Amino acid sequence: MSWALRLRVNPAALRFEDLKDRWGYCSPAGEVTLALDLVGKDERFQDYVIVHELLHIRVRSHGKRFTALLSAYIPDWRDLEAAMAGPGRNRCEVQRAAVGRKRSAAGDDEGVR
Repeated sequence: MSWALRLRVNPAALRFEDLKDRWGYCSPAGEVTLALDLVGKDERFQDYVIVHELLHIRVRSHGKRFTALLSAYIPDWRDLEAAMAGPGRNRCEVQRAAVGRKRSAAGDDEGVR
């Protein structure tokens, strides 16, 4: 919750579940779910996933505004993401399995998980 205070967001709910295909997600209703096995990962990566999902309460897409905010709080997020993605894993989605994404003409991603 310290990240929620810093980011000035209020998740509707916070859950921990056994997620097989991603490290976390934020529902359209602002409910954040994090993978149980995130606990065993590096603390910086944990912060990255938490900030990534909490920011989706404010910004639904992965567009320029989202990446600017993420970079402001977690400057090395790209390195953390690349280190944890592994072969065949989709990096920007903070997911464990590759999933295709569409881009709009404005360059923002359409939808969020």
